[in-house]
Amino acid sequence: MASFTQQPAEHVSCYRPIKFRFESGSTSDAVEKAYIELYNSSGTLLASYRKDWTSRTGSGPYNYLFDFDISGFLQARLDPVPSAKSGVILHPDALVATSANGSLGVYVKAQIEIRNADNLLEASGAQITSNTIYAFNIIRQFDEDQTLDDFVDATFRSVLIEQPLNGIDIRTDENFFYCFIVNEDVAKARYNLYEADGTLTQQEIAITIPSGATYHNKRIAAVSVGPRLANNYFALDSQYVRFDVFMADSGGTALTQSISFNLVERCPGRELRLHWLNSRGGVGAYTFNAVKRENVEAKSSSAEKPITWGFSTFDPNQRGRYRTNIERADYWELESRGVTEDVGEYLAGLLASPEVYVEQIGESFYLPVVVEDGRIITADTEEVGVIVKMKISLANKKSVQRY
Repeated sequence: MASFTQQPAEHVSCYRPIKFRFESGSTSDAVEKAYIELYNSSGTLLASYRKDWTSRTGSGPYNYLFDFDISGFLQARLDPVPSAKSGVILHPDALVATSANGSLGVYVKAQIEIRNADNLLEASGAQITSNTIYAFNIIRQFDEDQTLDDFVDATFRSVLIEQPLNGIDIRTDENFFYCFIVNEDVAKARYNLYEADGTLTQQEIAITIPSGATYHNKRIAAVSVGPRLANNYFALDSQYVRFDVFMADSGGTALTQSISFNLVERCPGRELRLHWLNSRGGVGAYTFNAVKRENVEAKSSSAEKPITWGFSTFDPNQRGRYRTNIERADYWELESRGVTEDVGEYLAGLLASPEVYVEQIGESFYLPVVVEDGRIITADTEEVGVIVKMKISLANKKSVQRY
């Protein structure tokens, strides 16, 4: 009897093979193909195709094996996608949301096909349905645990970021998106606020994850935990030097890993804060405040046409030569201060990210930009670690007048 003999884990990364093995079972029929159908968890057909058998065992009757991988299809369906904002990048004034395209639940149906007496393909036996799996746009590097178990742990789960050892710098008017795979028991964001003398103050913000029970272990949630939003609920200002945030249940028990932040002073006129989709499917953020050069370049071609002469008059305002194909490019050249190597590694994720935004203080949207060049170099002395240099440009060119 046909069956799936190998299936992926329930929670998987779409950036690693998501392989199934389907076997015909011992049969005397001349099995030629398996007909594969891929459905989302709601039962909508997403794709269908035929697969040749990979190998067979036995000496007649045979058992036919079909191995296939659906990771490429799922990568194309999940964030990031061109010209669209990922679901974990919230509206600047939003507190919490789930990402519709950060994950996808799917299952597979497979059926054996044989050649009949008329040499046509026909279905043979029952159509077999696989388990439902949930694929996330989370990258696990080759030297890491390849499972997602720590992100869906029932009691204490990892967050979708690789944070620096000594915390992330943030200012009192800036935002940060705390991302994790939905746990339906999350009821609040808890803050530990520290003053310079070590005095601890605890605060919390009630959190209601939309359709939390439905999306438990199935979607990524993002919560705005930075001072920009937190100050709507309590004072998170220069009285404090650092704070930690984690998600908790209604009784205050921690359900997720903490993220630590260092409250730092503003450097007006020299700052540019960037948010980016990170390799975990969450969001990183950093403010460059050492070097910020704003540049504008314009390039064009030219053409020429005859000028018009009258019998006794001539218009001196005519232009024989004129510009065509005018393109304006606006970009920033940024440089960090000397930072530790772990901060440099955190910012390496920014350099490699396909989706980056500028946070505009006081504005109701984030400005999409493109990282054109970037590098991390060793600073002059061992004490200051590394310096990050990069060039970013507007994702949407500014309009210019044309003929």
